[in-house]
Amino acid sequence: MRPVVQMNNANAGEDTGIGTTNQIIDKMEQNENERIGRRIAELRKERGLTQMQLAQKVGMFSNNLSRIESGKHAISITALAKIAKALDVKIELI
Repeated sequence: MRPVVQMNNANAGEDTGIGTTNQIIDKMEQNENERIGRRIAELRKERGLTQMQLAQKVGMFSNNLSRIESGKHAISITALAKIAKALDVKIELI
């Protein structure tokens, strides 16, 4: 069970530097997108593939792969599975 944090009016609008729950979750998701993107780029380079070559193997545009690798775009499970297959790795290794 998650703890419930209540804020009284004295703290309303006060910048604690922590952020709202949604901001924290958004940041965590962004960090994970970046981690996955870096790992995909690393694996792609280890295999001597360009973004264009990998994108063609998985049936996507290279600009979309670029956005995934830079963490600017959240990858779908389907796209992740295609990339993992093209890189000959299991998804859990990404």
